[in-house]
Amino acid sequence: MGANSLSLEALEIIDTIDRRGSFASAAEELCKVPSALSYAMSNLEEKLEVTLFSRQGRKSVLTPTGEMLLVESRKLLAASRHLVMGARRIATGWEIRISITVDVIQNLVPLMTAIKKFTDEHPSIEIHLCEEVMGGTWESLVRDRVDLVFGATAPIPQSQGIRAESCKHNQRVVIAVGVTHPLAHF
Repeated sequence: MGANSLSLEALEIIDTIDRRGSFASAAEELCKVPSALSYAMSNLEEKLEVTLFSRQGRKSVLTPTGEMLLVESRKLLAASRHLVMGARRIATGWEIRISITVDVIQNLVPLMTAIKKFTDEHPSIEIHLCEEVMGGTWESLVRDRVDLVFGATAPIPQSQGIRAESCKHNQRVVIAVGVTHPLAHF
């Protein structure tokens, strides 16, 4: 088996044939003639020394070997698309993943509303959200574990490169303790 026996193009053809149910329909989607797909699959089967499709009249059905190859190839195709999208995002200045930490005491509604709006506009950017307590939000930022902090408490660290802005929503913090807690007697 040669190094180029299993190209992404061949995997795309297998995926399209399976989704569309026939070589003719797959060829239409891929803007190729059916004989080109048939030749590509025959050539691949010969190189791999396996049978990928069982032809039943006009319908092409994957063999068990073909099914296994399809399942694994879809992972590779998805990874390939993700790689291309990531390269494009980096080339245009967009991050592929944004990590945000939030103080557990904060009301998450404003943040989740903003994240929803952002992901609707940029669905390929992954948002990773984690919670910290007290000074843990700042520590996550200073140690470069996250990109953004939401709802961190004062004081703001004087580390170079940190820029802080006040949120534009009013949030009332209520401190509560149980009746048996020592602070309840003050």
